[in-house]
Amino acid sequence: MDASFFFFYLFVSTFFFIFPFLLGATQSTSSINVLSQFLSIYLSIYLSIYLSIYLSIYRLFTTFESIFPFFITICLFLYLYGFFHYIFFIYLSIYLSIYLSIYLSIYLSVCLSVCQVTYLIFSYVSVFIYFQLIHNYVILLIIYLSIYLSIYLSIYLSIWMSYDLSLSSSSSSSSSTSSLSLSLPLSLSLSLSPDYLNLTN
Repeated sequence: MDASFFFFYLFVSTFFFIFPFLLGATQSTSSINVLSQFLSIYLSIYLSIYLSIYLSIYRLFTTFESIFPFFITICLFLYLYGFFHYIFFIYLSIYLSIYLSIYLSIYLSVCLSVCQVTYLIFSYVSVFIYFQLIHNYVILLIIYLSIYLSIYLSIYLSIWMSYDLSLSSSSSSSSSTSSLSLSLPLSLSLSLSPDYLNLTN
């Protein structure tokens, strides 16, 4: 892969990364917005994985290109998986974009002594990704907190209610037992009293 094709690929990837946001900003339908969010998240993962590795070791390990279809397959799997699990997909994309773009780009560019322009280019791309996806992060945080609090509160309330019911049942059983124990001596004392015997005779 020569340099001209690489820069052409970078331009096309950047254009298709920006395009969903422009499309989502100009359209008001929910389906277009959801599609633009899916495309932006998918391309953020794609750029984070592909560009961080490729930009860091392009001039040192040219045979590494044989592993690229594997990463593309992972990205496509995550993209299809996101249609069914949207919240998990956003959370995973946040983790992958932050971890891979920062850690791999810095580590590989420094340790493998690649030109520092590589790190600067990908740093600008990463910052652009973060600013474009910040609204998704806020929405995800709200959804995550609401789901977490609802699950936590439901479990807590169920445990508390079951404990309260067990306490009430145990108190009722103890009160019934105590009343029964009190009623038995009273009945025996009444049955043995002389007035009660005279009345029965």
